[in-house]
Amino acid sequence: MSLYANTDPECLEHRKLALKKMLDEGTSEQELQGFLERNTEFIPRQFVQHHGIASDLVLTKLSFGRDLVSDLAFVSASSKDFWIVLIELEKPTSKFFKQVKGVGQISLHSDFRRGLEQVSKWRSWLSEPSNLDHLYRHELGPIVQSHIWRKVVVKYVLVTGRREMYKDTTQLRSLVKAEERDDFAIMTWDSILEHPKEGDPLYVGKRRSGFIDILTEDLISDRLFNGIEPGAVRLNRALRANAEGRALDGRIMPRRLNSISVPREVLNKMGDWS
Repeated sequence: MSLYANTDPECLEHRKLALKKMLDEGTSEQELQGFLERNTEFIPRQFVQHHGIASDLVLTKLSFGRDLVSDLAFVSASSKDFWIVLIELEKPTSKFFKQVKGVGQISLHSDFRRGLEQVSKWRSWLSEPSNLDHLYRHELGPIVQSHIWRKVVVKYVLVTGRREMYKDTTQLRSLVKAEERDDFAIMTWDSILEHPKEGDPLYVGKRRSGFIDILTEDLISDRLFNGIEPGAVRLNRALRANAEGRALDGRIMPRRLNSISVPREVLNKMGDWS
């Protein structure tokens, strides 16, 4: 499956309405992930550092341990380190709290606990230095290879439920906030809906057979062709045609503000998966 990057700002409000309808109807997290991959402005940007998202690339369904899969993942750099951001998507109908019968106390709902436990499993596995090294150097190696010496830090994002489930009281808001950490952010789907990164789309890639296969068909920036290991990347036919069709003597004019140089030799080193 390939994806078009919908970058028309005039359509943003229509896409927001489409997403709100999906949320109100309780659409599954699998269908919502498909929406995010087609409309990448809605992908959470928590923990993005000042160098932005590496290669403008987000990976879908990244496996990095036995039975451990991040729904979405990206790398963001500063001058000193790389932050690996792992995102877990739960249902918009997921509940945060339940009231204990006969006692009147509030406790965490199993829906909320499930998301928290998933992140805890990731954290536990990655606390082993050899596991973190495998994720960084192997699974993400093609993205970070030019700066492999940088310190690596893992950050986590949980997207779950709707804000209306806990917004009414300070106590409930505080209970949600108490589960966050400096390296862990909790978001509702309402935050996704309300804060898209207009005009800032991403490529979507999938790690498979030792390569990063790019699913996005549109050419959205040159950053995929700079700083990444080209021999580990495979393009779909539409994206290759778009890149070749807009390359003139190594110059390319994507949907960004300035003309951007993309070395033809880099493009030629990238393989094809479709």
